[in-house]
Formats: sequence, structure tokens, C-alpha cells
Amino acid sequence: MKKYPAAFTVFIAVLLSVTLFNGPYLSVSAVGGGNQKISQMYISGRAVTVFTDGPLNAESVRLAVSNIPAEVTAAGSLSGPNALIKTTLLVDISTSMPRDARSVVIETLNELVENKAANEEFRLAIFGEELTVLTEFSSDRYDIAKGIDEVEFDGDWSIVYNAIQDTIPLLEPHDGKPVFYRTVVITDGVDDTARGITLEELLIELQDKFYPIDAVRVSEGGPESKELSSIVRLSGGRYFTLDPSSDPGGLAASLSVAGYSYLEAITPPNLMDGSVRQTDIADGSLELTADFKYPAVDSPIAQPPVTSAPEPADEEVIPEPEPVKERIPGGIFIAAGVVLVLAAAGILFIVILRRKKAGEPAEAAPEYYEDDDTILLHGDSEYGKGPFASRCSIELTNQKDPKKTWALSFQDELLIGRGEHCGLRLEDKTVSREQCKITAGDDGVVIIHLSKTNKTRLNGVTVTENVPVKIGDVIKCGRESLHIDNITLLNVPGPGSEHKSGLTELLFK
Repeated sequence: MKKYPAAFTVFIAVLLSVTLFNGPYLSVSAVGGGNQKISQMYISGRAVTVFTDGPLNAESVRLAVSNIPAEVTAAGSLSGPNALIKTTLLVDISTSMPRDARSVVIETLNELVENKAANEEFRLAIFGEELTVLTEFSSDRYDIAKGIDEVEFDGDWSIVYNAIQDTIPLLEPHDGKPVFYRTVVITDGVDDTARGITLEELLIELQDKFYPIDAVRVSEGGPESKELSSIVRLSGGRYFTLDPSSDPGGLAASLSVAGYSYLEAITPPNLMDGSVRQTDIADGSLELTADFKYPAVDSPIAQPPVTSAPEPADEEVIPEPEPVKERIPGGIFIAAGVVLVLAAAGILFIVILRRKKAGEPAEAAPEYYEDDDTILLHGDSEYGKGPFASRCSIELTNQKDPKKTWALSFQDELLIGRGEHCGLRLEDKTVSREQCKITAGDDGVVIIHLSKTNKTRLNGVTVTENVPVKIGDVIKCGRESLHIDNITLLNVPGPGSEHKSGLTELLFK
């Protein structure tokens, strides 16, 4: 754990005490009673968007910045069709998660998806020692449910604070609608701070944001997590607990934000100067106050007046056709065309002459084709000839679906990943676009890890450097496991080599 001076510790303590009940920069007074508060606030251009965790009277609501009224343009319920909800579901998959409660976690996730609001999108991400996004923001229940099916509690350790920090999105409206953003983190609260950011560092970042974190602490009983509580209080979120006896449906209902409200207003331009300003919201029954930093933007008032009208640009920027013809004679285009045709003919002649001297036909590019569940890669040449000669052939089987196999041939390397350009393409979203590659060289066949976000494992061991592979090995890319059924390294003669055939040189057994 990182050490901090006493003054810094005192600063954090004061910060938490100030925000113990109200969240960042907030003070609340409710004329009619209650504990309603501002949950989120952000600005785009001059348009400020505010969300509260309770009802607002859309007909009478008002907003003022530094006691100057702003123009309210829209207000309503977050459950209505004119607003959107984007929820990040962040699930701890470390082995420290209580075993008896894991099934309840999965059931709660399914309940959240099954009963989600019509205007709500979920992004599903899991974290242990690293963060993996299983499903990007989507309103499709089927897609999200498929992601939940891939959740396995097999992480070596967990970095909770990093996962929260890395999934905070850019706060802005979407398609002209106000968007409420939040994170629901489901974790036991155990964080390996030695490997990531500290709690203090996360709190410092959250104090400048109006971004609510709803925490669901998974436990088998015992005291609550003080660390998670501090994150919830500072962010203005909510705290829940989950244990083996919890009701998944009831917990999912408690996590709903359908009762929230939104307000949009246009800020007076002379107030957009980068200052932190008091923002007051009132609707006749309650009053909410928040200190919010309004970014500095160019104000139309500050622009110098236009003293004279600009000259018409049409006649100046659109040239007349006749002068163009005079400046660029058509004969130049004809001459240039003749030169290009002659150059192309010369190049074609040289290529044909060289191929005739070599006595070999032009080599065709390799083709992919599928035969039932077997995917093959072949070149038209025999081994040892042409630029697409195969140096290695490998056969693999998907362990989750044994009917799916690959028999692939390649010259120098075989790229494995989710990208369409990969020689072995895996569509699972836990696989990176370029996950890893298998190379064939003088030292045999080795696997090389490429992804910066998702690990590659060989026989359960994380691949960090070039590692030889052999028949029987298992390569794990994200959630996909590939069993190596056969490897054949072929003798491929290079330029000037005395070998004249592509015979098998080495067969791994």
C-alpha cells in the first residue's frame, strides 16, 4: 500500500466528512422535507443537464446560476421516453468472491436485465487482475444475457479502484436526449492496491465529478466495507449488500433509477468563465443547491462587433470556365495519358519476361474456405514455392465446442484474434482484435502474446514472452480455449537453397 504524509490523510478525512451525506460539492435543503439530492450534473456547450434522485415538478422547476436565472428547456421523469439511462455493470470475478454468493450475483444480473427500463442500456464488464468488457452499451436483453453467461469467477486477484476509474464514461447528451450515467459495482471490496491506484487517488478523481457509484458488497456476513462506503458517499451513489440469502429480484428492483428526474437549461453566456458557481434548483416544494464548475467558453457577447459587411465571395472563389481552358490546354492531358499507357505497357512487358525466364506461373493469393466446421487456409503452390508457400501446418480444436476445428497452413506467422484480418478468427468479445500469434522459424513453433488488455495463457500459465508450443498444449484467449491437435513444421527451401522439395522436416509429437 502506498504511504501518504499526515497532511494528505487529514485532507481525505475532511473531504469524506464534508461529503458524508450529500456527495460532491452538495448542500441540500428540502422545503417540504425529505432527503432528495442531485445525483448527476454535467455541461455540454452552454447546456447544463441535472439529474435528481426524486421527482421534480416540470411545470414550475427553475434553475439559477450565481442567482442569475437560466433558461429551462426541458424537464421530466427519467423513466420517460425523452431521456436515456446508461448503466455500467462492473462485476468482480476474483476467487476471493464468496462461493456461496456467486450464484446470487448471477441471478441478480439476470434480474437487472430482465426488468430493465425500456430506455436503459447496459454495459457489462468483469474485472479481476484486469478489466474486460463483455458487452458494450446495449438495450438488447439477449446480447447482455449472453455476456452474463460468460462470467466465471477465476480471477487471481482484483483491482476494484482501477476498474471503477477506467469505466467512467464521458458525460454528455446523446441524440439530443439527456443521458444519466452510473456504475453498479458488485464486489467483495477486496482490492490489491499494490498493483493499481489507491482509494485516495480514486476519491480525488471522484470529487470533481457528479458520477454516482452504486456499490453492491458481496459477503457471507460481517461488517460493511468502509472503503466502498466512502466511494458511495463521495459519488452520491447508494450502498447495498448481497449474501447467499439475498433476494435477487428485490435487490434488482432497489437498483432501479426509474424514479429519478432530469432538468436541462441554457447557462447565461457571461457565466461561462471557468469558475465554480452556486447552482440552485427549486420547484416550489424543494430547494437543491450545488457548487459546480462552469467551463470557460467563447461568449458571443465578448466578440468584437462587425463594422462592415464582407464582400460577396461568389465571383471571387468560383472561377469562370473559359480562363481555366486557356491556362490548361487539352493537349497536356492527351500527352500525359500517352505517357502513362506506355509506362504501364513497359512494366507489364518486364513482368511477363521475368516470369518466362523463371519458367513458373504467377502465384495465386491464399484463399479461406469453410467445410462444415473445419476452416482451412491454402495457397495454390506446392510447399516450398512462391510467396505463399507454407512453412507450418497446425490443427486446433475449440474445447468448448469440439465440433469446431481448424486446419491451417502458414508461412511465417498465424495471427489469432477477433479482427477480420486474423488467420484464426475468434468472435468472442473477450478476445482482443489481435490476441496473439504463432510463428514458425528455425527455432521451431512458438506463441507470442500481443494484446494489451486481455491475457493469453498456455496450459494455464500467462504468456509474457515467446514460448514454444507442442501437440497437446492448450491456448486460452479470453474465454476461448484452443487445443493443439497436431503441428507439422515443413522444410521450405528459400532463395539459393539446395533443397528442391517441400518434405516434412519435423513432426511434433
